[in-house]
Amino acid sequence: MCRFLDDVDHPRCRANIDVSHLLLAGVPAEELRRLKGRACHVHISGLRRQGAWRLAARSGRRPFAPYLREIARLASRGGFD
Repeated sequence: MCRFLDDVDHPRCRANIDVSHLLLAGVPAEELRRLKGRACHVHISGLRRQGAWRLAARSGRRPFAPYLREIARLASRGGFD
């Protein structure tokens, strides 16, 4: 995302933080620190696939808490437009 934002280089182009996609891609929560001043939205959702696996904040099966902490840090430090 940071490389994309650098390439676009436009002040109105900002990142959408999608926690479930970050989890699925194996991106560590600490990577969100790189989006300081570059994020504008957060999307949190759960996913279901025919009972094979479940990804939901309430299920406790995936570590949403580290991402929520990093998002809170971003917000408290002016990380969002």
